[in-house]
Amino acid sequence: MKILVIPSRVDRSDSVLLDRFQDRFIKKFEKIDFPKGWDSKKFWEYAISYVPKYAFDELVAVREERENNLASAELLATEFIKLGKTLKDVAKGDRGILESIVDSYNLNQNQYKSEFDSEDNLIRLTINNCKEFVFSSDILKLKNLLFLDLSENNITEIPSRIDQLKSLNELYLSYNKISFLPKEISKLKNLTTLSIPGNNLKSLPSQLCELKNLKELFLLNNNLTDVPKEIGMLSQLEKLYLSQNKISSLPKEISKLNKLRKFDVSENQLISVPIEIGRLEELEELIITDNQISSLPKEIAHLKKLKALELHKNPIEKPPIEIVQR
Repeated sequence: MKILVIPSRVDRSDSVLLDRFQDRFIKKFEKIDFPKGWDSKKFWEYAISYVPKYAFDELVAVREERENNLASAELLATEFIKLGKTLKDVAKGDRGILESIVDSYNLNQNQYKSEFDSEDNLIRLTINNCKEFVFSSDILKLKNLLFLDLSENNITEIPSRIDQLKSLNELYLSYNKISFLPKEISKLKNLTTLSIPGNNLKSLPSQLCELKNLKELFLLNNNLTDVPKEIGMLSQLEKLYLSQNKISSLPKEISKLNKLRKFDVSENQLISVPIEIGRLEELEELIITDNQISSLPKEIAHLKKLKALELHKNPIEKPPIEIVQR
């Protein structure tokens, strides 16, 4: 049996999310032993573009009849929950099969209900657009959870007991109303991706920088005014997005991010860039557009792997000759 996987409905309006999804998609398939002549990266070329603004004109295919007066969307969500439970029953006792099936729930709108218990082997959970969402203790009991997406739920606070999700690899809290992060988040030692764009964060706890396995940190579109000097402790960090904040300076300790490949600090209030940035030997993309930077350190020329340097919307009269001659 041959299976062709196509990344359908890919939203191309958000370059950050698109970039992250493309990386994950390609990595997912590059380890598969395809027939001779096949290239896993070519699957990405089949991606179906998707424009979110037209989403509200779409119809979801569900049964016409109503059960217990449920609306179509709620009925659809209920059916997915039933399907998830059925798959778990089929795969019970075989962890390999369980992961292959992808043991997960995906809920949206007002369909969230406490359907979980401590016996669940749930490894992925997505709950989006739930107006009455509560970050309940039921979620914190999911000890095997690897992936958690609670975006767009009007969440105002992350419970300090978040540290109970010790297996968690990826945490997405995009576009909520979170104003601070609990220090206990530092105990999620297996976390590799933390995404909290579009919230009300004004500062970051220094404990956040104790996440030694973190590779991706998305903090764009918040109200951050500075970056903790402990940022240099994130030795595995590869992507750092701080755009659309109110950051006025960067700590020199940022030079300790030896594996950083992509750094976006655009649309802030920077007036300068630390000379230590020239030590980021793995840096490929540096985006510092739309700030108040009038001059650049010549040390940027030391970034031998740099492929993209975006400077527009800054009062820079003339970049250093060392950079121009590269």
